[in-house]
Formats: sequence, C-alpha cells, structure tokens
Amino acid sequence: MKASQIVCLAGSALALAAIALAATIIGLAIVGSREAPLKNLLQSGTFALDLYVSPTVLDTQNSTYRLYQGNTGYLLELDAPATELTVPNGDATASAFVQVRMHTFVPIVIPLATFSYAGTIFPLSQTNLALIVPDGSCYDPPTPTCNIAAVQGHGNLTANAIAAATESTSHGYLTFYMQRIATVNNTQNWGNYTLAISGTLGLTLWSA
Repeated sequence: MKASQIVCLAGSALALAAIALAATIIGLAIVGSREAPLKNLLQSGTFALDLYVSPTVLDTQNSTYRLYQGNTGYLLELDAPATELTVPNGDATASAFVQVRMHTFVPIVIPLATFSYAGTIFPLSQTNLALIVPDGSCYDPPTPTCNIAAVQGHGNLTANAIAAATESTSHGYLTFYMQRIATVNNTQNWGNYTLAISGTLGLTLWSA
C-alpha cells in the first residue's frame, strides 16, 4: 500500500471517529434534555400548620411554600415551621387522635383547591416520612400503638399518608392524624405532645 493511501485511510478513520464522537455528544444531550426534570417556579407564599382536636385548635405555626410546574404535574414544597407544634399541658388528655392540618395557603394553591383533589390520599415517601418527627413512645417499634394516617380511625389502611380536602373559603388543605391504633387502645394522653417537621416536605400533584 502506498504512503498516500495510508494517509488517506488514516484521515478517513479520524473523520469517522470525529463524526461518531459528535453524534454521541448530540445523542447524550438529547437524552439528557429528555430526562431532566422540569421544575419551573409558579408561585410562593405562606401557609399555616395546625394541631387540633376539632373544634379546638391546640397550636398554630406559620411557614412558607413553593409551587413548581413539573414534567407531569406540580410539585408542592412545604417548608418546616420555625418551631415545633405543641399540645398544651392538660389539653387533649383522652382522645384517639390529634389532627395536623396544613391550610390557608396565601396565595391559594389552585391545583390543591380544586374539587378533584378533595379526598385524595397521598402516600408519604420514605424521605417525607423521615421529616415528620412525632413525640411519644407510642410510635416506638417493635409494637407501636400509634401511627400517622390520612384518615382518622382507619388503623393501617391509610398509614403513612396525608389527605387533601377543601375549605368553604375555596382554599385547599392537607391533613393527617397522629392517632392511637384503634385495635390497641382508642385513647391517648396528648398533653405536652410535640410534633417537629425537620425539613421541606415535597408532594407531587397531578394536573387537575
């Protein structure tokens, strides 16, 4: 083979390698753009967290939230309040549960306030669940007598979940219960009970 042919073949090989590399880079860019999660901020504001045994509010703390547009719906981020929620000493001494409500979003979170979300159960991810820090030995393993549930009195059916509902003011809200597991005992002394949120809770809402 002549030297000129060798040079030509080497040049062709380099050209093909360059084309292949370019195609790989373009392909990776396309894949990356398809897989990159969309997270566009739509609005931010404030909301309230309540501890209460209806109709008595035991404690209220305020915090902030952010609503993002995601790939298939919305992402609602709920920041932790500055201090933990506390049941005053002597209150709710014999109740099956203490309810936690996240509500009065300002501005209103429109997707959450729509009727289509009312009654929806949102299972808590392990990450979210780890951020909810309830007080009291009744949650301790291996045989806890309390749990977190979306619907009060439903035992393990809706455990480790929260529910959505709407208020008469057209605000949407989220709620869960810290409750005695009914099959063990239906009452608990919640006096001096505390609930801490140790980080930002993130919930995915579909497009209503």
